[in-house]
Amino acid sequence: MFQIAIIEDEKEDWEKLEEILLLYQKEKGISFQIRIFNNGLQLKYEMDEGYRATLYLVDIEMEEMDGIKTAAMIRELDARAYLIFVSRHPEMAAQGINSEVFRFVEKSEMNEKLPIAMTALQERMRWESRENEYLVNEYAAGVELIYYQDILYLKKDGKYVRVVKRNGESRIRASLKQIMDSLDEQIFAYADKGLVINTSHVIKTDGQKLVLRNGKELQMSMQRAVEIRERVKQRWMRYY
Repeated sequence: MFQIAIIEDEKEDWEKLEEILLLYQKEKGISFQIRIFNNGLQLKYEMDEGYRATLYLVDIEMEEMDGIKTAAMIRELDARAYLIFVSRHPEMAAQGINSEVFRFVEKSEMNEKLPIAMTALQERMRWESRENEYLVNEYAAGVELIYYQDILYLKKDGKYVRVVKRNGESRIRASLKQIMDSLDEQIFAYADKGLVINTSHVIKTDGQKLVLRNGKELQMSMQRAVEIRERVKQRWMRYY
């Protein structure tokens, strides 16, 4: 059983979301609990007290702490949570990229699109529960797990590979190809001969330059730039 939080300030909309989720639960035979929060501030209070959900359904237009600020707050307190934006304004979907929003659902299409998003979420959760969701880095003084989703990029560094993560760096004695062979090619891609990036952390491409979520700028080869741009664009299109 997992937790779903609905953050929505319009009663008619949160009741509709809850109705769709309960029907999905019954049809798919899965188990989850739903909690309703009228705004982001109410959710923040509960999260400060220890509440965590697996999935947060966030309305973008709310008077007290809008959905963009709420998503950023959730991501700061719960790095591994899944977020889905719900709104009547699809043009606002791209604002969720910085908070790694999983999907965007337009309110007029909730009956159709929310179950699709839930199925995609189930598939993602199954993938992330696999044993190979992390690298094992063994070195003289110990061993560490490096989770795929925490990796920003990997760069060849002599006989080592430098792994740049959200919270620091690690060095692995191996070739870049050896490590790339164990990664998910749907997410990781060569940006240059000695550089592999996690495309889920890319927020901008400009010619041969790409910008990661942490503000880091990297250069791509001319050949790879076109491929990376298309892959990133397709990834962003998931929101619609």
